[in-house]
Amino acid sequence: MSKNYEIEMHLEENLRSAVKNTVSQVAKKTLTHHLPLDAEAQVLVEQALKNGENEKNPNSSVFQKIAIFGTELKAALPKEIEAARVAFENGTGAIPNRIEECRSYPLYRFVRKELGTGLLTGEKVLSPGQDFDKVFTAMCQGKIIDPMLECLSSWNGAPLPIC
Repeated sequence: MSKNYEIEMHLEENLRSAVKNTVSQVAKKTLTHHLPLDAEAQVLVEQALKNGENEKNPNSSVFQKIAIFGTELKAALPKEIEAARVAFENGTGAIPNRIEECRSYPLYRFVRKELGTGLLTGEKVLSPGQDFDKVFTAMCQGKIIDPMLECLSSWNGAPLPIC
């Protein structure tokens, strides 16, 4: 599995977790007083019909609660997604980076921490070429040899799986 794919999967896991947590929090706040979270559309309609005149009351209206849920979710989700992305970039994501468990971690650590390269998110003013120059310069200076040998230190000479 390529490092970029692993990083993308790690970012996706963190974003998915942020969305799930936000939806759950907003749902608990707006829907759980009168509505089970896993209610089907038919159940919602039946509850609204049973609610009768109370459906006009914003505090007890099933459909108004769904509208409130949507409004609050639209307000909360962008903030939470941005916070999850920033936390991921800072290395403090809710889901830890599993790259540390990979045999290629010494190379990842060298490129990210020692050379100071970052993820390409579009939020930075650096171009990908600037990070590439850092890596290329380090390779030309022979600085990548120790991390590469560290990756191979536990290798017994047997063929390794591709992913």
